[in-house]
Parts: sequence; structure tokens; C-alpha cells
Amino acid sequence: MIAIVTGANSGMGKATVAALADKGYEIIMLCRDSKAYGQSKLVRLENYVD
Repeated sequence: MIAIVTGANSGMGKATVAALADKGYEIIMLCRDSKAYGQSKLVRLENYVD
């Protein structure tokens, strides 16, 4: 399954990304701040890569 999450680099969006990733979703993260997105993406990848 695929989910699109807005505001994915902080707050509720970030928590939603984590919860969906735990359930095996592929996630498309939408963020206004590309620098914050890059940092958030790296943290997510480190947590969920096999």
C-alpha cells in the first residue's frame, strides 16, 4: 500500500509517517522545507531499511 503524507517532516505528519512505515506502507512525503525533508528522510531510512 502507498500513503501520501503532508507535513511529513514534523509534528503529526512525522508521527503519521512513522506509524504507516511500521505497518509496511510505502510513503510519499510532502514537505514545504526541503532541508528539513532531507534530514527527516535520512532518519526514516535508517529506521526502516533492512
